[in-house]
Amino acid sequence: MSRNEARTAMKDRLDEGHKPHDISEATGTPRSSLYRLRKSPVPRRGKPSNDEPLNAILELARQYPTYGYRRITAMLRRQGLAVNHKRVLRIMSENNLLVVKRPKRALRTKTHGRITAERPGALWGGDLTKILTAQGWAYLVVYMDCYTREIVSWCLSERCRTQETLTGLYEAVAARKPEGLTILTDNGPQFTSRLYEGELSSLGITHRRTAYNHPEANGMVERFFRSLKEEEVWQNEYESLAEARGRIGAWIMFYNKERPHMALGYRTPKEAYLEFKKEKQHAEV
Repeated sequence: MSRNEARTAMKDRLDEGHKPHDISEATGTPRSSLYRLRKSPVPRRGKPSNDEPLNAILELARQYPTYGYRRITAMLRRQGLAVNHKRVLRIMSENNLLVVKRPKRALRTKTHGRITAERPGALWGGDLTKILTAQGWAYLVVYMDCYTREIVSWCLSERCRTQETLTGLYEAVAARKPEGLTILTDNGPQFTSRLYEGELSSLGITHRRTAYNHPEANGMVERFFRSLKEEEVWQNEYESLAEARGRIGAWIMFYNKERPHMALGYRTPKEAYLEFKKEKQHAEV
């Protein structure tokens, strides 16, 4: 029995003259709730209801099983549907669609503060991860703008040499023309090679590296990889590298332009970038 059905049943018993004390003893409902229920209207059985919000909530929650109720609410509002986050939480809970919370891990003693950037193009985080295909392992290198969380460059290939870490970076730098750019990476051999350091120096980019055995220092990119794998990679089996490139590329485009981000106030990375540019132009006028 759903919550509304239970409330309706208790309302019927109150209307029939049953005492709140008896109903409380039988159902375990606090008497204070029954007194409020007696004064408040409750949807009656057979009353027509608008199923559009319910269907939209269920459809999105099942389409994106790793999204919490807050992000589902944000996506519904972006579609023009006015819904309350409490209703989304209740419906997802009743249909067992809530995301299981991860247990909190013990804090590490080695900390270097939060990653902060004052503007787009000031700090990019770079990292790589492995993607399994039917043809073997592939290696994904991404660069993220730490201000907007936008993926400005990515490359998926069969090898993970320094050349692959630089592929796409040249185009991103040429297109964005960032000023005073710093790139944050870990201490992998691709990012500590002479070739990599020399190329960044020739581009006028400052290289900042995290402490050893401390991936949290580049946590934005690490969190992006987790979202990518939960929402796309682990839900599919790629028959070839080409298929993996196509599907992952489509998901990154969705991430940049359509997926609301909690840290950005449920804006997309692209919206955050355009809003910064608009505010900058307004300030210069």
